[in-house]
Amino acid sequence: MIESFSSSVSALVMISNWFFPGYIAWWVSEILVDSLVTL
Repeated sequence: MIESFSSSVSALVMISNWFFPGYIAWWVSEILVDSLVTL
């Protein structure tokens, strides 16, 4: 479960880095982590 989630996040970060600057990808990943923690 966690491994597949990490893989999804990594893929999203790679896609985000392709379309947007790296800091946006980092910001999005932070939001995803925060939302996961608050579940």
